[in-house]
Amino acid sequence: MQMEKEQFEAVLVGLATKKPYFLSENEFQIALAEELANFERKNGHEGACAYLDQNKNIINRKTTMNPDIVVTKIKFPKDEYDACQDLDYVECKHKTCGEYVDNERVVRQSSKKKQAYNKARCEFWEDVERMESVDSKQPGLVNKYVVFLTNDEKFWSERNSPENSSDRELRLHNGRGDVTGEMIYYTNRNGVPANKTIILKGAYRLEKDAWKPYGRSNFKYLLIEVK
Repeated sequence: MQMEKEQFEAVLVGLATKKPYFLSENEFQIALAEELANFERKNGHEGACAYLDQNKNIINRKTTMNPDIVVTKIKFPKDEYDACQDLDYVECKHKTCGEYVDNERVVRQSSKKKQAYNKARCEFWEDVERMESVDSKQPGLVNKYVVFLTNDEKFWSERNSPENSSDRELRLHNGRGDVTGEMIYYTNRNGVPANKTIILKGAYRLEKDAWKPYGRSNFKYLLIEVK
């Protein structure tokens, strides 16, 4: 039995009660991986594991990819990637804004640096595009998710932006509607156009409440189940 989107969201709700803040994307990945593996273990898969960026020894890269997290039902033999069992693939994004992420922690991290919104939006949809490339005909079933956690409302709020903004086709705010087909990230390198084209085969509907509250913090998350 594969993990459903509602179950993934329940994992995030549980994680938020334990870890309302993260200092980095890597810290978020590790905590989420542990929660996902524990979910599987509590649901009849006692040997479930979560691997972080582990499937490097892939023979056929046309039929799979190397996601941030791979959740298994049983531990990989010798910890080497095995596509024969059912798997969950997860790509994670984590962005912060404001002076401090959490005022209560001993370890402090300022997040005053300017946010690269255009690049972050592009990378999110690139993750979705890469997830779509995973071949559904590989031996085991693969559930694919992309999750974005942030406390920056500019990602989830619809705002007027210049018609010539580089990420004008890449918005991921609440209420955008169906996102599908070709999108272009208008960019340049040393003054020379170097646009990136993203092509989505599936359609992903961003409802007015697509971004969900992450616990009682000021963070929200966007979770996409990739088809």
